[in-house]
Amino acid sequence: MADQVEVSPELLRQASAKADAINTSIIGIVNSLMGSTNGKGKPWGTDIYGRDFDKAYTAAETNLGKLSASLAQSAANNADGQQQSGKKLTNTDQTSAGAF
Repeated sequence: MADQVEVSPELLRQASAKADAINTSIIGIVNSLMGSTNGKGKPWGTDIYGRDFDKAYTAAETNLGKLSASLAQSAANNADGQQQSGKKLTNTDQTSAGAF
């Protein structure tokens, strides 16, 4: 076990910005992918094979959307938590310094 732990509010804020960039990147990539694939319509046709493919593809597309939204939200939540932690640590440091 460590004798002491050091936390840098500035590094937490930097990590927050990086986590938020991940959130933005995930959203942008998925929106681009969905827009591109949706713009092509359903080129696999409407015969029995096309309908079967469409069922599986639609399910996979829905799952990708849900998974991506969840990942993006997790990154956003992490960014928010890191930002809040950085602010609270800074406030604590300033309050403690004022006491001396």
